[in-house]
Amino acid sequence: MEQYLYTKNFTKHYIDNNNNNNNHNYYLEYKDINITIVYINKNSYSTYLKKIYNIDITVNPDEVFLVIKNNNLCCKIIEHKYLNRYLNKNPLKTGATNIQLYDMDFNNDDKKIRIELSYSINNYVNSKLNSDNPENINIKKILNRLNINTFNNENQNYNTNIYNWILS
Repeated sequence: MEQYLYTKNFTKHYIDNNNNNNNHNYYLEYKDINITIVYINKNSYSTYLKKIYNIDITVNPDEVFLVIKNNNLCCKIIEHKYLNRYLNKNPLKTGATNIQLYDMDFNNDDKKIRIELSYSINNYVNSKLNSDNPENINIKKILNRLNINTFNNENQNYNTNIYNWILS
């Protein structure tokens, strides 16, 4: 994803303002007069939120896009769910809980930030999700009710699809 964002004119910034290549705490940012988009990876998420927004987190997602448009902040979260076998539990069952946890991290006191969650899944999880198994049918219905998208990371348009979701 990061390489794709560079093609969209994102620039890298170090959170500690020390342009040290060994520093893993960084974010990518795109700004124009209408929108600001900040991409934060799992390694930098808690540091960024603490430094910029003074928020302590309880859940650490894989990737986050903070989208600021018309003075409104939306946090678009991507969790990776890649499996080669199903292990008797469905990795997508956590969506309802996690979206609430993210909301609690962000929306306390006077803060009101819209939270959106999506899953990045591989072909295996995608095939299970789209099977006719009754549990998976119900999980898909729950994801739809909660507006939780799934993006297949093995799809050739994966980065474009995610980017279009970020802009939506």
